[in-house]
Amino acid sequence: MRAKDLTSDQATRLGKAASAVWDYIGADTLRCLEEGDEEPLMPRSHVIEMVVDAGRLEEELKRNPKNHDLLPFLRTADYKEIVKALKPFFPYATYGW
Repeated sequence: MRAKDLTSDQATRLGKAASAVWDYIGADTLRCLEEGDEEPLMPRSHVIEMVVDAGRLEEELKRNPKNHDLLPFLRTADYKEIVKALKPFFPYATYGW
């Protein structure tokens, strides 16, 4: 499945789930950078990778039965397609505080 095959509603629900994951892990991620004496700033590509990594996005989709139709896309799509689907929901080039 490709990102362009998602309906507008599916894309929106996928984006909201991804945003919820970032809301949950973002502060901890940025804090880890600070604790490692790095600037708490991440490029969009790293944020998306963190959201998708380790099944975080899949778990978020599983929480809501209305999003179960998105699981086949997440499980079978090429990583580039997943990034393409999520990029509009992470509009900034960098994320940090």
